Amino acid sequence: MDTVEITLADEVLVLRPTLEAAMLVDSRFGGYSAAFQSLLGHSLDAMVGIVAAGSGKSINTALREKVYAKGVRNLVAPLSQYLTLLLNGGRRPEDETAEGK
Repeated sequence: MDTVEITLADEVLVLRPTLEAAMLVDSRFGGYSAAFQSLLGHSLDAMVGIVAAGSGKSINTALREKVYAKGVRNLVAPLSQYLTLLLNGGRRPEDETAEGK
């Protein structure tokens, strides 16, 4: 299983593409198209929700502050990569292509 690492303040968070995280993101946003739209629309709330789902952390003031301090635009790329992993069963799309599937 591939993961995505992000650093918030002095903490490295590993975002794991688990079934539970996939279901949390799906139910929070009503599907992955909406999740990507929120992310690309630079929604701070969306980013906090995605980070929480992937890291297993609770959504609270401390997590919100760390995501805000990192800068919304700095999280678009890694969180997009993470959503792509969730959409692909925890694998990068190129891994699937290399396997000939």
